[in-house]
Amino acid sequence: MEYLKAFVIGSSGLVIFPVLSNLLNDNRYDYSKIYPFIIPIYYGLLSILTLFIKKQFKLSLQYSLLIVSVISIMIIQLINHYFNDKYYINSKQNNLFLIIQDIIRQLIIFNIIIFYLTINFSKSEILKYFIIGSSIFS
Repeated sequence: MEYLKAFVIGSSGLVIFPVLSNLLNDNRYDYSKIYPFIIPIYYGLLSILTLFIKKQFKLSLQYSLLIVSVISIMIIQLINHYFNDKYYINSKQNNLFLIIQDIIRQLIIFNIIIFYLTINFSKSEILKYFIIGSSIFS
């Protein structure tokens, strides 16, 4: 049941909103309609990985989220570098900005948003309804 809760938190609207809003505003790429389906599953699975690392290595939630955020940063950098060539379309100055933007976004998503939602999921009924409802829609 804890893994299901982690997946629902990871695929909730508050978690995927920063990524999806960036994709919608970025007109340099022709994003297919599959990205809105992949992104919630990606963050849901990484939330499950966070819980697995926490239990397997007996770490705190913050430390396991930090580890998974570093893993996510590496995955995002590799995908953007090799598959959709995001960092080489414009000048090198813009490339550094895009890399830093992706790193900061992943750190915020995991270490602030998912941490807050995991800690407060059981404490607030309204937050629980919002997380489950936005997860269903995503």
